[in-house]
Amino acid sequence: MAEVLEGWQEHSQHILNQLKPGKDDAFLLQQSMEDARNGFCTPPLRRAEFLRHIGDLAHRLIPRCVITQSSGKQRVIDNGDTGGQSDLSSNASKLTLCSPVRPAQHTSLVMHRWSEEEVAEFCQNDAWETGQEDLPSAYRYCPTSQQESLGCIVVWFHFEWQTPAYQVYSGLLFGLPLAVTSFNRFSRLLEAPTRRYCQVLTSLYFDDATITDVRSAKDSGQWAMNQLCVMIGSPFADDKKQAMQSSGTFLGLTHDLSCINKTGHVRFWARDRLHDKVRDILATARQTGHFSRGTASKLYGLANFLEQGIYGRVGYGGLVAIKARQDENTTAMTPEIEACFEVIEAAMRFQPKREFPVFRMERLRFLAASDAADPGSGGFHLIFFQPDGSQTRLCFAATNCAELQALQQPAETHIAQLELSMVLHVLVERPDLFRHRHGLWFLDNVAAVMTLVRGRSSNADLAKLGHQVI
Repeated sequence: MAEVLEGWQEHSQHILNQLKPGKDDAFLLQQSMEDARNGFCTPPLRRAEFLRHIGDLAHRLIPRCVITQSSGKQRVIDNGDTGGQSDLSSNASKLTLCSPVRPAQHTSLVMHRWSEEEVAEFCQNDAWETGQEDLPSAYRYCPTSQQESLGCIVVWFHFEWQTPAYQVYSGLLFGLPLAVTSFNRFSRLLEAPTRRYCQVLTSLYFDDATITDVRSAKDSGQWAMNQLCVMIGSPFADDKKQAMQSSGTFLGLTHDLSCINKTGHVRFWARDRLHDKVRDILATARQTGHFSRGTASKLYGLANFLEQGIYGRVGYGGLVAIKARQDENTTAMTPEIEACFEVIEAAMRFQPKREFPVFRMERLRFLAASDAADPGSGGFHLIFFQPDGSQTRLCFAATNCAELQALQQPAETHIAQLELSMVLHVLVERPDLFRHRHGLWFLDNVAAVMTLVRGRSSNADLAKLGHQVI
């Protein structure tokens, strides 16, 4: 705290000099008054009242502002960057966050512990259901000590007073980096009693909760979790509840559990609102002929999430030009950007669903190893394991590698591109043998491997090859 409060008088004056009337002052007042009514902080205080309240103790101000999201929704943010709290705070804790496929992981972990007879009986007489909950004002419910609250005294321009107003909070502020880390502890804490005492499959991503339960429980698991949250003083929001049913939306992905009993899979896809946002951006860029770096950043994030929902971590391909536009000053549409648009539209047009296997899937296996040398040689060795226990072995040597290198961007070496080309070569050469198989692929080039794992690369040639493989 000594470091945080060092030079606090000069800092406070600097923050106060920046406070001026703004277009969102009425909304700022409304939200700040609501926090006070909910008991999360003091009412707005004039300077003299504030100093009497803290007893002239050293303190550090954090300015409050309003941001307007792309959806038009407004949100109050306490600016830890301008206030200096972000630079002066650190935490060694590691965040462990769940993924949008957690409902499928819930069911898979349970059903893997059942015998074949138990699984068959369940599929005949019962089914899985999913529900979602949301903690309102979640950060505010996490307490802050009085001493540490002096390191982030909220200050903002009062719409009616036309002077700065001060508020001292007893809960976490939205916008501080340490608030994120601290709140994640509460999320993990809430998971533990819900799983152990209520016997409910539940996971939280900060303030968003997903619940998985059997239909025969008749919503009792969701009810029990709600009662637990009321008891500990942090109830869920009634208006954001998703009742138990066969499908639901968690972290932007819609999941469907109704297929489990028939196919053994949970299906995932990005919700319709995300598709609509992407289509609007593409249409506007084409109509105006302008595609700015800010729009590129927004589209890159949306498209990454869209493709990740469909394909998993490898769903980043085909966006090289959009990513590059984030660092360019021009706004002109280019053939490369238009090609990226077509890739995104193709994914949305075919509406593929990501399928997460719940049961132990008996699949045919393969083993592959490929290699290449610069300049101009390569090959691969394949082993396909057949249902009768036999093996099909194939070996190939790649030719015309020099012609392939001539198509790529100039570089000191093309070894990573050649290594990845071998993977693409064999998949195109023998697609029927790989179809519906799982296996291991040995590839000894780190750049090529990471392109496949991440689905993208800063090298344009590797990115294109990786996208074709995926």
